Amino acid sequence: MTAKTPPFFPQPLLRRAFAACLATVMCAPIAIAEPAIAAPPEVRIANNVTFFQRVTLGDLELSAVNIFFDERCADREFCFRQDTMVISVVLFTDQGLREVVLRLGERVRVPGGDLVLTNAGTPPSRLGAIPLENYRLQLVFIADQTPAQMAAQTGAR
Repeated sequence: MTAKTPPFFPQPLLRRAFAACLATVMCAPIAIAEPAIAAPPEVRIANNVTFFQRVTLGDLELSAVNIFFDERCADREFCFRQDTMVISVVLFTDQGLREVVLRLGERVRVPGGDLVLTNAGTPPSRLGAIPLENYRLQLVFIADQTPAQMAAQTGAR
């Protein structure tokens, strides 16, 4: 009786080549580069922000001023779309006022970092409109890394 060669190694030469390759990979010393440890970004969170309230997040000063639309699902059982909420925020900068549009859960580039609307702070309503005074927004500011943080990350001083 002759033994059959497995279908994935049709020839004895390939079997020997594969075994030699495997032994080389398993026995050879492996050089592992240490990953650069990134400095965590500075994150500032503002909770319970009401509309027209002036808030400071790090070096960023802002005020939420408008809701373009709030299409969050009130009934999860019968909702097959993603929650959507779009608001406008006014930034108070050295160059003057600047309006920025924020979408729920999306990062938006602003001076000094990224701004994110993470929570509306009020549940969606089955009846439609929610009075502005009922919203308690959560805003997150993720600051850019400073040159010192970038130098520390790369190991340079």
